[in-house]
Amino acid sequence: MNLYRSVLLAIVVSLSACTTPIIHSVVGKVVIDGTIRSPKNVSDVEVLLEVPTRGFRDIVLVEISDEGTGMGIESIKKAFAVEAAKLGGDAVIVSRKKDFYIPGEDGKPPIGSPSSGNKNNYEGRVIVYTTNP
Repeated sequence: MNLYRSVLLAIVVSLSACTTPIIHSVVGKVVIDGTIRSPKNVSDVEVLLEVPTRGFRDIVLVEISDEGTGMGIESIKKAFAVEAAKLGGDAVIVSRKKDFYIPGEDGKPPIGSPSSGNKNNYEGRVIVYTTNP
């Protein structure tokens, strides 16, 4: 029994070392179309960096922060695919959100404003297609 647990533990540890955790937080969601959709497989969700040429409808806007971890674009795309899949979207259009702030009297960002840290926020438009390719 101890050998079985040791082997199982070794497998779990080795698998966790092979994968990069996705560390992000959903900052906000705005529901545009309240239709309830079944969740999809993450692998079935397209992640786009440009607006598609075929017809679509926005269903939810999602904002994700990397919480200062400096996530690469592939991790960002994966995080949005996971969120879009939960919402039943066909695809998600991802863009980086521009930080904005009202400068203080010294012209610098106020303490705690988005521009005073190194967090990156991204926006995703979760969509469903209305036309076939």
